[in-house]
Amino acid sequence: MVTDGEYIVERLLPVFVQEICREQHIDYRSFSDNWMLRLERDGIRKWVIGYTFDLNPAASVALSSDKVASYQALTADGLPAIEHYLARSRASAAVLAKNLTDVPHDRPVVIKPLQGASGHGIHLFSRLDEATAYVSNQAHTDWTISPWYDIAAETRLIIGNGTLVHAYEKQNPVMRDGLLFYNLSMGARAIDIEPTTEMVQLSCDAVKSIGLNLAAVDIVTLADGSTRILEINSGIMMEHYARQSDEYKNRARGVYGAIIESMFN
Repeated sequence: MVTDGEYIVERLLPVFVQEICREQHIDYRSFSDNWMLRLERDGIRKWVIGYTFDLNPAASVALSSDKVASYQALTADGLPAIEHYLARSRASAAVLAKNLTDVPHDRPVVIKPLQGASGHGIHLFSRLDEATAYVSNQAHTDWTISPWYDIAAETRLIIGNGTLVHAYEKQNPVMRDGLLFYNLSMGARAIDIEPTTEMVQLSCDAVKSIGLNLAAVDIVTLADGSTRILEINSGIMMEHYARQSDEYKNRARGVYGAIIESMFN
């Protein structure tokens, strides 16, 4: 795998998409170092930008990329989700204390950038005041704070048009600075699973709540056995999954093939 620091440079997705387009008789053109892919057939034009496929409403994509907005949308529909509170935004240099009244002051908390993925910028603090002191001194302005939970397992379910497309559990998490990271990019491993009916229903409800047609839903199982939605991703990134084995590479390609087929049907 060729990387630039923590980021993949030579991505598999453009290779998969080009092969799939050839099989499905779709015209394929690449722009911006393979970051913009234009697909066209029978007068219908679709785009793949990064890992985002041209299947979702723009507002829903924006909503899913905002951890606080996603949490509020999910809880408005009565769905269990890990709390994310806006601690600081680009509109103000001050910590937004009024948003943090429900965060326990004497228990561990986790801070995250408001937008972003792959575990970047996530830190654990033993108390809320320590977390807010850190956030107030960062150049990056958009931060969320969440209560810390004892997470026993994390599962990703890819949902398309209200049905399960693929699912895997993220095993062998990596411990960094007191936090368990289930990100494949950090060294966790994916194991394909048959998720429970309840987990599939929760994922489908979450995708519907945000208004997406295609999404990857991360669900965590806590130490007490309960499950909560951690986040919803409108982009479908399977680079690290595909590199685990030839079998997983073929499965990732199959997932992308089904997605592209749905773009033209």
